[in-house]
Amino acid sequence: MSFPCPTFGLVEVYARLLEFQRHPVKYRLEGRNFLINYPDLLKGDPDVIYLASPDNPTGHTIADDELDALCRSGKKIILDLAYLDFIGDPQEKFRYYASLYKKHKNLYLVGSFSKSRGAAGLRIGYVISQPLNIARIREAKPQFEINSVACEFVKYFSRHKGVFKSSVSRLKQGKKMLEKTLESRGHAVIPASGNFTLARFSASLEKYLSRKSKVAVISICGSKFIRITAADPKTIAGIL
Repeated sequence: MSFPCPTFGLVEVYARLLEFQRHPVKYRLEGRNFLINYPDLLKGDPDVIYLASPDNPTGHTIADDELDALCRSGKKIILDLAYLDFIGDPQEKFRYYASLYKKHKNLYLVGSFSKSRGAAGLRIGYVISQPLNIARIREAKPQFEINSVACEFVKYFSRHKGVFKSSVSRLKQGKKMLEKTLESRGHAVIPASGNFTLARFSASLEKYLSRKSKVAVISICGSKFIRITAADPKTIAGIL
């Protein structure tokens, strides 16, 4: 199994549990951008390639031509869309991904209600792929999946899409406000598509943000960053 490194932490955990041979491909930091050589994911002839777009913690989004090339390799591609709602035009991007899974039988689109919909505790997710793939997944899935509360939550959002869109819009506004303010104060912000902001670490920024919020300092590609989860503009104004 191949996957970018770093990525969603449980990918490697489950790969170990399932005794997969693991082939992590490291990101590199060039200037303010995280980059990865996607053809390297094919080295070692993996059965499965896991990708997240946008990825976590880098916020990197795979280019359409890179994804299409990986799909044409014939390898099973798992594309994690947990953070998709936080890119510029998620609906347009999702339509493109939908066109790919109809064309490539080896592509699996997976998503979660834990990020943009704020329902991590309900453990709701989905898989979109060709019918034969879904049938095989159904054969292996547990008898009981999500509880009745989770079912009602899904029903609510299907009937009140405006609530969801409004919530995501406020988070995007707050994130943009935070990044613009940090840059105006001379802090280096990394372009990251996700429900978080990545800023180059500095002791002064850590001290400033720690006054009113919990600060997460992380290491990526040997460099330190401060990761701030997106919030609505009112909350961000209180932090700043």
